[in-house]
Amino acid sequence: MSQYGAKYKYGKASPSDGFDCSGLIFWAYGKHGITVPRHTAAQSKAGKWVAARNARQGDIVVFRIGRRLHTGLVADKGRFLHAPSSGGYVRMESLSGVYWKNKIVGYRRIV
Repeated sequence: MSQYGAKYKYGKASPSDGFDCSGLIFWAYGKHGITVPRHTAAQSKAGKWVAARNARQGDIVVFRIGRRLHTGLVADKGRFLHAPSSGGYVRMESLSGVYWKNKIVGYRRIV
């Protein structure tokens, strides 16, 4: 949450440079001494699968948008934190929102 409002920047993973979606996850876990893959495809397979009903704060939520994957961090029941796209910023969104609800592929628990 400390990076809420940070700018989106493709290929970046730091508060000073900005974040892309996988960079935000890489940075957040790294701040807690936990290593996760840097790229979205690898993050979508990291850790273990968890059912949506069991997802908790800090789990990775994986979306499929067209042919691409997108990742975010579960913030609480029903919301996630992510770096969405060029020109955007790190923000919270609803997992049940019209755009995101049907794009969820699954949830991954790292710890």
